[in-house]
Amino acid sequence: SNLVHSVQRAINEMFETYRNKSIYRTGSESRIEYLDTIIEFLSNHGDVYVVRLPVHKKMLSIEQQYMPDFNEKISNAIIKSKGYLDFSTLDNEYSYTDGNHLTKTSAKKVTQNIGEWISDIEE
Repeated sequence: SNLVHSVQRAINEMFETYRNKSIYRTGSESRIEYLDTIIEFLSNHGDVYVVRLPVHKKMLSIEQQYMPDFNEKISNAIIKSKGYLDFSTLDNEYSYTDGNHLTKTSAKKVTQNIGEWISDIEE
């Protein structure tokens, strides 16, 4: 169908854009520092959890080439938080509008998974 074709085209364009950008980009130190700052700030107001949202497996492989030490880079943020949920290590049964953004149905599922994970930690 036309919709399926346009979604597939969007996904392919997104991968291509990410692949091209990942060739010459490096991880921003200031963004990582800012993540730490945000977590410190929010921790004064409640519990803070860090979640790495799921992405399409092709997108994940680009991310892993681009920054293989991602978890190490955000380790301070993880330590300062109440917990880290890394969807990149879990089975990925979600759907995406473009490889990066979840469909509404999958977003609801992910949100539910995060809620259940936080409940389990707090028990």
